[in-house]
This record gives sequence, C-alpha cells and structure tokens, in this order.
Amino acid sequence: MFYDINDIDESLNAYIKFYNENITKYNELVKKFPYLLMATILKYKEKPYFDNKDLTDDVVNDFKL
Repeated sequence: MFYDINDIDESLNAYIKFYNENITKYNELVKKFPYLLMATILKYKEKPYFDNKDLTDDVVNDFKL
C-alpha cells in the first residue's frame, strides 16, 4: 500500500498537535494544587513540547519546555 507524502505529512502534523495539546494539559496539571503535591511525590516533571525541528541533526534541543 502506497501513501502520498502529503497524507503522511498531514498525519504527522495531526499527531504532533495531539501530543502538544495533551502535554499542555499535563504540564498545567503538574503545576496546580493539589496535583502538584502528588506530582512531587511521584516525581512527575514537566514534559517537553515537540517543536518540529529536524530530529536527525546533532542538536538535542528539538523539544522545548
């Protein structure tokens, strides 16, 4: 089965958007009381956002907080 490159790109962008939306919610909860208490106990930390940089390069800062 062959996929058009545009279809793949649209799917990836949708997954990136889904990831970033959920990470936004997660990061907001980790900072709010009473979730902050549980996050501290369970050692949950903020997760990075995907900013769509090239992941094959030598730069490790492809995710941002």
